[in-house]
Amino acid sequence: MDIVTVINKAQAKLATQPGKLAGLNARIKIRVNGVPQGAWIFNCVSSILVNESDAEADCTISLDHNILDEIVEFDRNPQELFLQNKIKVSGDMKLVLYANEILEAFRDPST
Repeated sequence: MDIVTVINKAQAKLATQPGKLAGLNARIKIRVNGVPQGAWIFNCVSSILVNESDAEADCTISLDHNILDEIVEFDRNPQELFLQNKIKVSGDMKLVLYANEILEAFRDPST
């Protein structure tokens, strides 16, 4: 599945089921290495808006395209990948748990 479709489906899921992201008042960037324009900002203020952008964010999650594919296909758990240093985090480390909500949205069976 192409990356834009995965991002759009995750945004749709988070819009209806924001979980811990509701009212977070933070910007979390997902940077997918190995794809053109591979950075998206999840702006979690009053609602969750996603924009393709490599602008500054409060927390940045970086991972390779093949790792994202593994998450989407349920092969791998994002937390496990983080512990194996296959997902990199920079910025506000307190937002890592919230960023995991975004990565988990990629795992949705409808994705």
